[in-house]
Amino acid sequence: NEAIFMGCEIMYFSFRMNRAIGQLPKEGEERKAAIKKIKKEAKNYYKDYSSELDKELFGSMLELYYYTVPKDQHAPIFKTIENQLLGFKKLDFQYYADNVFNRSVFASEEKFMRFLESPSNSIIKHDLAYKTLMSIYNHYIEQISSQRREVRNKLKKGNRLFIAGLKEMSPEKNFYPNANSTMRLTYGSVGDYVPSDGVHYSCFTTIDGIIEKEDSLNEEFIVPIKLKELYLKKDYGEYADSEGNLRVNFISNNDITGGNSGSPVINAWGELVGTAFDGNWEAMSGDIAFENKVQRTISVDIRYILFIIDKFAGASHLINEMTIAPKRNISEENSNTTTEIKTESLQQKRMFKGELIPVLDYNLFEDAFRFAANNYGENQRFWWGENVYSTNKK
Repeated sequence: NEAIFMGCEIMYFSFRMNRAIGQLPKEGEERKAAIKKIKKEAKNYYKDYSSELDKELFGSMLELYYYTVPKDQHAPIFKTIENQLLGFKKLDFQYYADNVFNRSVFASEEKFMRFLESPSNSIIKHDLAYKTLMSIYNHYIEQISSQRREVRNKLKKGNRLFIAGLKEMSPEKNFYPNANSTMRLTYGSVGDYVPSDGVHYSCFTTIDGIIEKEDSLNEEFIVPIKLKELYLKKDYGEYADSEGNLRVNFISNNDITGGNSGSPVINAWGELVGTAFDGNWEAMSGDIAFENKVQRTISVDIRYILFIIDKFAGASHLINEMTIAPKRNISEENSNTTTEIKTESLQQKRMFKGELIPVLDYNLFEDAFRFAANNYGENQRFWWGENVYSTNKK
């Protein structure tokens, strides 16, 4: 997908256009109307299209494919690239890209519009961009997809047996439903955590950490000059916290998995407070089992996002289009929120030695114990994590 359908644009566009041309009425006004519709789609496609950039990406992705995918899975087109110009340009992927873009009708809007004057599937089938795509696609369908389907079927069957075994092993436990291809919501709270003895992570990071990690030789840790200037001036505007710091990321005990990056993080008032993008190292097993004590979602703070848009990028016109949520004094609004949390906590119970015991979902044991002691009284049991505790302080 990354190299062929979702990488450079020219190959997938040729695939789509071949289908569209194949569905054209043979003659008359209907054919003219259908071609007009294709022209409209093409204009929308080419308005943001960069042929030079796509050509570079085309060569680079084919090269990556060639050296990453095992050779016994290579499509015939790679033999062509190995033997191009009688072998003098063997594996010169940019040379091949130049040749494709020089000859393809899809390489520019001008060429494609000229092609639409007398469109034909036979022309497309001899087009190098389309031939490259179809060589790889057909090879996949004929040689690989059946093996992949077999593996997937085995995985599905094995997964059903695995889940059935887990449910029989823990009949009182609530399991996640299979929510594939649906919108998922996960709830949690912001908080620090202690993954191991002597190690403590605060619940948020600041711009200080960006500056401390700066490495001009590593592109992932290069700090732009303008960002450093804003940092030195402490020019954070209204996006600083109450102590004047600019918060960058925060952690919460939400669940996260592959594909969740970019998901909105919303507070109790339905306001966007961040964007989830990663999970912590200690919870790498999260796709198999959710671990209450160490599972954390890492999100970028919405204040840092707004700071980058406004102060760093100078795009204040975008800020002006937004409705910015008010700053909230949590202590003043805490009474209603606390009541809601207590009610929810009391409703969650789990079996222990024939008795339903309340489950407390707090980041820190001290908070769970304090809640239980204040609400349940002495010598009362409660679940925290995977263990049962008592409110008896002794």
